[in-house]
Amino acid sequence: MPGIIIYLFIFSLLTSYPCLADLPLKIKALLEKEKFRLELGLEFDNANKNKDYFTLDQRGYSASIPRQNDEVIVSVLGVRYGITSKTEIYTQLTGIARIYSVQNDVEDISPYQWNDMVFGINHRFTKADDELIFLSFVEISIVENVESKIVYGKKGTIGFTMYDSIDPIAPSLTVAYHYVGNEDINGSKVDLGDSFSINPSLGFVINNEITVTGNVKFEFTGKGDIDSSMRTSQTNLGFGVCYQASEDLILDFNILADISGDNGAHTDLSLLYQL
Repeated sequence: MPGIIIYLFIFSLLTSYPCLADLPLKIKALLEKEKFRLELGLEFDNANKNKDYFTLDQRGYSASIPRQNDEVIVSVLGVRYGITSKTEIYTQLTGIARIYSVQNDVEDISPYQWNDMVFGINHRFTKADDELIFLSFVEISIVENVESKIVYGKKGTIGFTMYDSIDPIAPSLTVAYHYVGNEDINGSKVDLGDSFSINPSLGFVINNEITVTGNVKFEFTGKGDIDSSMRTSQTNLGFGVCYQASEDLILDFNILADISGDNGAHTDLSLLYQL
């Protein structure tokens, strides 16, 4: 909803693990016990809506917005630590900047500011050398900045990932539930609606250093105070490249595009370095 919602974009919970040649780099679950890893990331989200549509302002009147463009830049700084060979904990701090504009030279620029801090746990239930790998993940937004107000524990995600290895490909499936508490926006409590996502993916190992992936993400959002309190669904098509530059450094590039609507595209580049 233009102008009132602070966008929150976080990295995937299961991206970039140390890898073996027979598995995609970005979903490899071989955790490093008692090892610290530094994570740096940059994300760009943009949407250009060309068609006329109607929205409600604060007084309840409808207004036509002929064209709008939304650009969001997010930076991520994180640290990961393997407390056991199967369990990893991590924390991430994100910052965000936004430029929103509509036709007739109306522009709203939100300067760069810190966005939120999250804490997460990744756990592998199977052995590292099993063909079928099962992982679970939990992430909680510890504190976030909503319209310059500090909010605690309002968002969380829980889910699992399964993948198999059929040399040189590796199919995977990620299922997640995203909880979003009521946001205090412009002095009112706003229910943004929880969501449920299903994300099948197919990875292809080119060589020991490079893996490419393709995926489809189906996301279903429950009724809330946005979009006239209706349930919504969205389908995204994604592509990624993961490159192991050295034994300690992994680079990961991904792009995800909304192919069912006009919510634009998400692009991210992340770096994972083992200290």
